[in-house]
Amino acid sequence: MPLMRNYKYVVDINEVSGPGFTDKVDALASYTVMSNMKTRVISYNRNKIKDVVYNGQYMLGVSVTDVQISQFQISEYAVDVFTDVPGGWTATVTNGESWLRINDGTSAGSATMSGASNSDTQLKLSMGYFDNASGIGDTRTGTVLLKTARLSQEITVTQKMIEPGVIKFVDAYGNEIENLFFRLRATNVAANTIEPQSVYVMFSTDRLDARLEPDRDFAGLIAYPDWGGLIPALNPDRVTTTPFYGSVQAFSVEPKVKVDGDGKSEYWRVDKLLFTLHNKEGILLGAQREFSIIKHCWISHFSIMKV
Repeated sequence: MPLMRNYKYVVDINEVSGPGFTDKVDALASYTVMSNMKTRVISYNRNKIKDVVYNGQYMLGVSVTDVQISQFQISEYAVDVFTDVPGGWTATVTNGESWLRINDGTSAGSATMSGASNSDTQLKLSMGYFDNASGIGDTRTGTVLLKTARLSQEITVTQKMIEPGVIKFVDAYGNEIENLFFRLRATNVAANTIEPQSVYVMFSTDRLDARLEPDRDFAGLIAYPDWGGLIPALNPDRVTTTPFYGSVQAFSVEPKVKVDGDGKSEYWRVDKLLFTLHNKEGILLGAQREFSIIKHCWISHFSIMKV
């Protein structure tokens, strides 16, 4: 049997049918001779199997006995299981059957499962969304009991309501901001441009969805040049969202210049980017966040006193 890194080997000597050697030199030299000992070797991967119960003859081990998850983690949670007990193991959900299930390939899941002896197997748990929690910090607990003919091991699953996620808006220097301001200046040249500004949207979940605010008053709405005043572009219908991934997304904003007679407000124009957070299953996490883009006319008043 090859010896592998991070494996544990338990050798039981069950019977000795004859005398041994008088010194270790002869014993080492006899490795090609059939042993007069009957042995039993148990081996398992300690990178996977960390919690083990052992009765002196057989063992039952799992990768974890205390599973801690959030309300958003509703897909499979795999627990590695290994036993050398003849007949293998069975698992039964003993508490939390309404939301804690064993994935058996069906949509409803199962409350029981079994696995073979001396085989690397997995118990795949699935959890329902924790939608009846009373608030942040609320928990619910379920249990799964693994049994063999002689051993048992309990797995506790705790699902906790956590903060839904974080969205932060920062500028190119890392300063946290809540909006972008542009000066609304008069011009008769539509081809003129405004210096673009950027906002970096940092998010703590798997997916960020973005769209422009719908139903804005046209006269007070910022317009963007045809060549791309908002990069990356968002759907102009202001209803359809665009997904982004990777924890941070930059937006470059360059509004159209003010042109006399363009039918828009002379003093104040605004638009909003709307963001929502989602987990990898696509479930909405918490409330919507908005980021304002503002163009306004700065008017300075000077008083001249004659002395």
